Amino acid sequence: MVLYIILWLIILFYLKDCKIYKELFINQDMQKKKVTINLDLRLFNDFHKYCNENAIIVSKKIEFFIRDFLKENVKNENGRFRGK
Repeated sequence: MVLYIILWLIILFYLKDCKIYKELFINQDMQKKKVTINLDLRLFNDFHKYCNENAIIVSKKIEFFIRDFLKENVKNENGRFRGK
């Protein structure tokens, strides 16, 4: 098993500059943006504790919330909400 992992890592190391690797493993549409937000400390600590206990990544949870909010509240070019 360890041999397969080492082999896989070697292959990835040599392919990292190839066009195929970039197309398969790097999604240009999913670029990340670091943001700074101010939250109530107790609220954030409670949410962070919940995420840790349930194996949830805090930033991913916030990202999903924003996506779902936009689907429900932002109208598309036809004047309809995206989520409906």
